[in-house]
Amino acid sequence: MVFSSINAQIRTSLYNVLLSLPIRKEYVKEAGIGELLVKLWRNPKESKENRKILHMIIEKWLRIV
Repeated sequence: MVFSSINAQIRTSLYNVLLSLPIRKEYVKEAGIGELLVKLWRNPKESKENRKILHMIIEKWLRIV
């Protein structure tokens, strides 16, 4: 993965959209995006700000599942 500043801005925007979306249990299980978000959250090259947002998304989704 390329982690340039422009890509980081795009990822930040995408993460914020994911955080604000209403989510249902079925969607979380079927989409498989949760695994990808965990990988991005664990990636040491991801910015601290994005890792914080990813953590909030993961926690929100885990409460639903």
